[in-house]
Amino acid sequence: MAAPTPHPIGPSGDCRTCAKLSREEREAVACGDQSRATDCRVLIARHPHEGAAR
Repeated sequence: MAAPTPHPIGPSGDCRTCAKLSREEREAVACGDQSRATDCRVLIARHPHEGAAR
């Protein structure tokens, strides 16, 4: 099975939440926990980014 592509909506470079979730996603992938990695991608895409008008 091919590795999933990174988040379709990339993390905001200046958002602490994005940075935390991106780090958790990489750790989950490294441990083989694709479910958690997917959860992190969804959370990155859905949360209001700090400093961004949504």
